[in-house]
Amino acid sequence: MAREVFVRVVDDLDRTMEAASTERLAFGGHAVELDLSRENKEKLAAFLAPYFKAGRRISGAGLAQESAPAGGISAARKLNAEIREWGNDNGWPDVQPGKMPRALKKAYLAHLAAGAS
Repeated sequence: MAREVFVRVVDDLDRTMEAASTERLAFGGHAVELDLSRENKEKLAAFLAPYFKAGRRISGAGLAQESAPAGGISAARKLNAEIREWGNDNGWPDVQPGKMPRALKKAYLAHLAAGAS
């Protein structure tokens, strides 16, 4: 039997319309992704326009990087080592130093949030 599965992405802000795009925002140390309808994306763009006009541009590479945890780079390296060790102990394929797989980091943080050991 054939089966088709459809995923409908709705606007995170008002949940009334199908989302047209996913936007990433960061402010005050918090980063989020929002699925927005065309209408809400236009409203957000209009609201943020004066801030973007007044702000300084940063490189594209700076946008993709996550900020280091409090304590700086050494704390980030320690956290990454803990995540890799947890991943190797919990069935993730051999996790080597280098770019941290986003799915692994998300799984580790969910593990911590759940209070698992």
